[in-house]
Amino acid sequence: MKVFWVVSKKSLLVILVLVLVAFLPLFTFWGISTKGEEGKEVVVIDAGHGGIDGGVVGKSGVKESDLNLAIAKLLQGYFKEDGFRVVMTRTTSDSLYKLKQHFKRNDTLERVRIVKESKAKLLVSVHINKYSASFRRGIQVFYGKEDSIDFAKTIQEHINKEMNIPTLNRGFSPLYGDYYLLKNVPCPAVIVECGFISSPEDEKLLLEEDYRMLLAFNIFSAVKEYLSCR
Repeated sequence: MKVFWVVSKKSLLVILVLVLVAFLPLFTFWGISTKGEEGKEVVVIDAGHGGIDGGVVGKSGVKESDLNLAIAKLLQGYFKEDGFRVVMTRTTSDSLYKLKQHFKRNDTLERVRIVKESKAKLLVSVHINKYSASFRRGIQVFYGKEDSIDFAKTIQEHINKEMNIPTLNRGFSPLYGDYYLLKNVPCPAVIVECGFISSPEDEKLLLEEDYRMLLAFNIFSAVKEYLSCR
């Protein structure tokens, strides 16, 4: 009987391993991470605006909120594939706060709450810029506090090298922005303004999925570069 019990335990272990291997693709399919998360940072990705607040609007009629969400979801995919734990402030076209009264304030407070509760290592907020003159173009990074300066510099320098300089033949410096979200979260945080919707050239690019994929990949790569030095 004792020998039989030992053999049975070994057989059960083999069966469990085989079952796990067989169902591994299903875990990935349903969005369950099969990678070890030990040592992996939590990253919050914030798709700016949403719901009644569509942000700026292009000549094509496209809303900033929709472009922000499309880019944010691509970022989410890159980070999850690399094993990061990703928290999204929104995953649909809805806003985080439904009532019109005090909408902007309460919507921003909800985003801050999400970041705080996630215990995130970093926050990346995705937006699209607008300017009165259509010649303004390019991708610009903003920070709101001292602990975010190096983070902003790393992303801006990477984006300059890979996208701004090849496209515009010039780069930019990260800028300070007096944004409540950036100043009130407990981790390094940036806003990435992914182009100027007031520029016909930038709007055309942002409407192309391949370009959005390239943009999201370079933001992801820049974040990885920043974390590798920490």
